Amino acid sequence: MAENLQELQASRAGYQAHLTQTIKKATNIATKEDPLTDSDITSLKRIVDQLARKRSILEELDEKIVGMIEDPKELEKEIFQTEDIKEEIDETAAQISNTIEHFLSTKLSPTIATVSTGQLHCDANILLDEGAQWSFITTDLANQLGVMSSQTEEIALSAYGAQTSARRHLPLATVYIITRTGQQIPLQVLVVEEIATPLQIPPRQHINDMPHLKNLTLAHPITAQEDFRISLLIGANHYWDIVEDEVTRGQGPTAVASKLGYLLSGPLPTPSRPSNTFVNLLQSDPPKEQNLI
Repeated sequence: MAENLQELQASRAGYQAHLTQTIKKATNIATKEDPLTDSDITSLKRIVDQLARKRSILEELDEKIVGMIEDPKELEKEIFQTEDIKEEIDETAAQISNTIEHFLSTKLSPTIATVSTGQLHCDANILLDEGAQWSFITTDLANQLGVMSSQTEEIALSAYGAQTSARRHLPLATVYIITRTGQQIPLQVLVVEEIATPLQIPPRQHINDMPHLKNLTLAHPITAQEDFRISLLIGANHYWDIVEDEVTRGQGPTAVASKLGYLLSGPLPTPSRPSNTFVNLLQSDPPKEQNLI
C-alpha cells in the first residue's frame, strides 16, 4: 500500500507541476501590456479547458490518496493542501474567463433590433459572433415572442471553465430579425435558459466625437448603460445574412456595415480591464464537443 501511495503522490506532483506552468502561461497572456489578439484568446480558451481537465484528474488522485492515509494529522494536512489547489484552479479559471469576456465585449458587435415571429414583435439585445456555430435565443425572449418549436437539435453544451459538458436536445425554432429597411431575415435558433452573463460594455457617449464614425447610423444606440444582457446570439449559420462587406476604420473602434446599421468592433477607450465579471457563454459543436467563440 505504501508503494501505491507513493506512486499516486508522485503522479499527482507531476500534474501539479504542469498545472503551475499552465497557470503561469495564462497569467503572462492575460496581464501583458500589449492589446490581446484573437490568438491570445484562443490560447486562453484552451487553458480554461486544460484547467478543467486537470482539476478532474487531480480530484480522482486526491480521493485515492486520502483513502490510503491513516494518520489523522497527515489526513488533515492532505485535505487542506488539496482544497488550496482546487481554489487556485477555480480562481485562475474565473480570471481567464473575465479576460475573455472583456475581450468579447469589445470585439464582438452588440446591437439592439426588433425580432418577430410574424405576429408578435419585441426589441432584443443581440450579439453577433461568426465564431459560434449556432444561433441561440433565451427562453425569456422566446416566451415573449410566443415561439413554438416542434423540433430539437442534439448538441454538446457547456460553459467556459465548466468541469463537464453534456449532450442536450434543445428546442429548435425560427424567428425573424427585422432590418432597417423592413426586411425580415429568418433565423434558425436554439432555445436556452441563458446565453451569457451581462457583457460589460464601456460607455459610448463619446462615439460621435470620433471623426471616422460621424454621420454613421449605428446598430446599437449610444447609451451610458454598461450592462448588456444578451437575449439573442447570432452565430455563423446566419452571421453573413446580416453583416456586410463595408468596413470603416479610424482612431478607435472599427465600424462594420450590416443590415441593422453599423456594428462597432474593437476596443473603446476604457481605463482598465474589469476585474469582477465572469463569462458564461455557451459552447456547442454538434456532433462533438468544441469551444465556441
